[in-house]
Amino acid sequence: MVRKIAAIGVVIALAGILAVPAKAQEASKKEVPKAQMKAAMTEMGPVKEIACDPACGFVVRSRNEKELVSIAREHLKTVHHMKMSEKEMKEKVKAVDVK
Repeated sequence: MVRKIAAIGVVIALAGILAVPAKAQEASKKEVPKAQMKAAMTEMGPVKEIACDPACGFVVRSRNEKELVSIAREHLKTVHHMKMSEKEMKEKVKAVDVK
C-alpha cells in the first residue's frame, strides 16, 4: 500500500515538473503582429550583404555592418587565405531589399 502511494506521488510530481516547460513553450509561441515586426526591423536598419566570388558562393547578410565585415573578413582569411582591410570590405557592402 505504501509503495502504491509513493508511486502515485512520484507520478504526480513528474507530471507537474514536465507540465511547466510545456506551458512556457506555449506562451512563447504567440505570434508577433506583422506591423510590430516590421516596425522593429525598420528600427534595426536595412539588411546589408557581402558576397564572395560566385564560384565560392559565400554570402553573409546582417543589419549590423560591423558584424558583416567581421564575418566576411574571417571567411576570406580561413577559406581563401587572403587579407583585406576593413575599408576595402566596407566598399563591398551592398544594401539588400528584404521583403
